[in-house]
Amino acid sequence: MVPLDSLISDNLLSPFELKLPAATLPKIERAVKLCSDLRENPAYQKQLKTQLEEKGITAHNHRSIMMSYDFHADMEGNLKLIEVNTNASFLILGTHLYETENIKPVPLRNPLADLKSAIEQELNSMGINTTKPRIAIVDEKPEQQRLYIEFVVAKALFESWGWTAAIKDSSEVNPADYDFIYNRDTDFFLENTQLANLRSAAQNGKPVVSPHPAEYFYLAAKERLVEWSSPELRNLIPNFSWTELDQFLLKSEILNLENRERLWTERKKIFFKPVHAFGAKSSFRGATISRGTYEGMLNNETLAQEFFPAPEANFKHQETDIKMKFDLRCYAYRDRLQMVIARLYQGQVTNLRTTLGGFSCVNFTP
Repeated sequence: MVPLDSLISDNLLSPFELKLPAATLPKIERAVKLCSDLRENPAYQKQLKTQLEEKGITAHNHRSIMMSYDFHADMEGNLKLIEVNTNASFLILGTHLYETENIKPVPLRNPLADLKSAIEQELNSMGINTTKPRIAIVDEKPEQQRLYIEFVVAKALFESWGWTAAIKDSSEVNPADYDFIYNRDTDFFLENTQLANLRSAAQNGKPVVSPHPAEYFYLAAKERLVEWSSPELRNLIPNFSWTELDQFLLKSEILNLENRERLWTERKKIFFKPVHAFGAKSSFRGATISRGTYEGMLNNETLAQEFFPAPEANFKHQETDIKMKFDLRCYAYRDRLQMVIARLYQGQVTNLRTTLGGFSCVNFTP
């Protein structure tokens, strides 16, 4: 068996512990609850139904088991939602990192026990009643993924619960062999022809596919960040806590011919990211972008998001002071927070390439 240590990429784990004021935590929990409440609102689902049907997606009663809300949080505890990720990495490894550092994960519950409960709840919601579910962990060429170690650890975790688990290429998995498919493929709508079997399973609702394309559409597609601030949606759902949600939202719009000149003028206050990409691919701070690159963005759907700079924290390493930017990855299932972890980095975007950067435990202190 390959030693697990050999599967850990350089700069994946930071040696530093991030300390934040305890008052930040209830704000995170409230932001997660508001986003979940909006997703569950019948009027919200009805508003998106036509768009889902146009994409050929059938929504089922699925929720994502390991998703995250990613925030920037300043040292005063003010939070801004950067994006939502329905198949976020590192929940399982993050739990082990907390154990290694002897820090209590937040909130005060066991994230792995919560994960087990979440999978069981998802199975039950689709009428799959079994005490020994068959689980497939899938991704494109999984052994080549930088976080392949997490797939190995997830497989071992599921097997420790008495379940059957396998790691499969997402284009080769046979859904009929499984009760639950934990999908890490970044083709979020499963549109690639090689994923036809996986897409068919998601359409049928059995086995459970998590995250489901509909769940990505409801919460994580970047267009939602625009719609959540739109007067049209707010008029449809007048009784929602919009004012409260606004404190966590950044002004966002889609770059187009009509707003091109205005957004170019305002570019220093904007962060640009492609609508249909993930992570930090082809993302640019407006203050550093060239006119040519900017014009090229018109050929692809691009989100223009209010720039809220990543906060910085000071650390000491071998008597040297080091300044790191950070964001917060806040894992949740439905409306309950499972764990918070930080990603420390230097440069323009979160990269997991910074020396001494990477995932870090968060210690919420008075």
